[in-house]
Amino acid sequence: MKTAAVLIFLALCVPALADDCARAASTFDELAGTRRDAPDSAFTGVTADIEFSSQIVVGAGESLRARSAACDSRHGALGLSGVRRTLSGTGRERLFSVYGRLDLENLRLERGAALAALGDCDPPYDACMGGAIFVLGGRLTLRDCELREHAAYYGGALGLWDGATAHVSACAFASNAATSEGGAISLGGAGVATVTGSTFALNQADDFGGALALNDGSVAIAASAFRRNRAATGGALGVYLGALRLVASSLEDNGAVNGGAIALVFGNVSLEADWFARNEAT
Repeated sequence: MKTAAVLIFLALCVPALADDCARAASTFDELAGTRRDAPDSAFTGVTADIEFSSQIVVGAGESLRARSAACDSRHGALGLSGVRRTLSGTGRERLFSVYGRLDLENLRLERGAALAALGDCDPPYDACMGGAIFVLGGRLTLRDCELREHAAYYGGALGLWDGATAHVSACAFASNAATSEGGAISLGGAGVATVTGSTFALNQADDFGGALALNDGSVAIAASAFRRNRAATGGALGVYLGALRLVASSLEDNGAVNGGAIALVFGNVSLEADWFARNEAT
């Protein structure tokens, strides 16, 4: 009876796991080639670290869904990889521009950039917003990912504009930088974002919102931690316009000239069961 039970269990699991190997990517061209018109297309299994030669554009009506996976030619998919695969840029160009849908899971993204000069930084901000990922009216989902060492004028790691939506869970944002606003994330143009169970550390914005800057839209953050982020105004969070809800989160050791933890210009901020410690405004 035990043997039969094990065989039944394997039979049920193999089709789901094989999905990752049916679409596997170990190179930039293979990953870029997995864009699909179907919004609910299957995940692509990323089986090796990939260095980007240019950005991948996910057009309106397209989707790209990718996660770390381990595949074996003899046995098919072995399921989610214990190794988090890395998607890395050159430090001169962003990794993804999204007008459709992008879902990433259990991946590390590093060294993307959107560093157009201020004179070239005009709406819709596609030249200067989101060093790792720029979303214009599209949809982004990040789960169990790391985003580190990205740089942009707005939104060092993520830039969300023109009704973009983003859902971020169990992710880590570290050592990202913005020349102006949103060291890790910048959101505007009536965008909507949710962040749960995530950490923001050592991110920096020269002007506003060391970890996150909100300029029109709404952000809900829960069970997340902000530590050692820096900006001139709003060491961790900066709200110029829009609505920020912060629940059961911690803000520690953040710093700014004005608003060591949070700066509010217009809009509103809702705080529920949050922890503040050792934030400093100089």
